[in-house]
Amino acid sequence: MAPHPPVQKRAKQKLLRSHVQTLRNTDPGTRNQMNTDDITQLLTPINTLIPLAHNPRRGNVNAIKASLTKFGQLKPIVVNQNGEILAGNHTHAAAVQLGWTEIAVIRVNATTEEAQAFAIADNHTSDLSRWDNKELAAMLKDIQETDKALLKATSFTSDDIEALLQTEEKPPGYQQPEKDNSITGKGNCPSCQRPL
Repeated sequence: MAPHPPVQKRAKQKLLRSHVQTLRNTDPGTRNQMNTDDITQLLTPINTLIPLAHNPRRGNVNAIKASLTKFGQLKPIVVNQNGEILAGNHTHAAAVQLGWTEIAVIRVNATTEEAQAFAIADNHTSDLSRWDNKELAAMLKDIQETDKALLKATSFTSDDIEALLQTEEKPPGYQQPEKDNSITGKGNCPSCQRPL
C-alpha cells in the first residue's frame, strides 16, 4: 500500500527538521527534538510558570508525555504576563514530569475573566471537532506500516484502527430512526413515508 500523501510530506519534513534540532534541554536524551530554531526563542524557565487555578479540564498527561518524548514541543503554550498558563496546562505538567527545565511560551495580556474564557474556549473548540474516521484510519494505517513507535506516539492502537475501519460514517445531522414495532401492514413507513 502506498503511503498517504500527507504522511510522505510529513516524513520529508521530519527528516529536514532532524537536521535543525536545536531546542535546548539539560538532558537532550530525554526527548526527540523535532523542532525549529523559531521555537527556541520562546523558551522560558518552566519553574516560573503557574498552572491555571481551578482548571476544569482534565487531560491525559501520559499521552502528552509520549507525544513530547517522540516529537518534542512543536507549538508553544499560552501564558498570561504573570506566568499563569491559559492553554497548555497538561503540556506543562507532562514537561515537568519529563524533567524539562524550559518550555516555549507565548505571552498575552488578559484579564482574569478573559484568561478563564480563553482557557475554556481553547479546550471546548477542540471538543466541537470530529474525526473523519475513513481519513483517520488511512493515515494511522500508513503511520503503523511506516513506524510502530510513531503510531504509539499518536495514542492510537492497532485495535483503534480496526474499529475505525469498521465504523460506518453517518452524514452530519443523521439520527437513527426509532423502530416502530406497531407496523401492521397498513399506512406508511414511519421513517420514509412509503406505503406499506
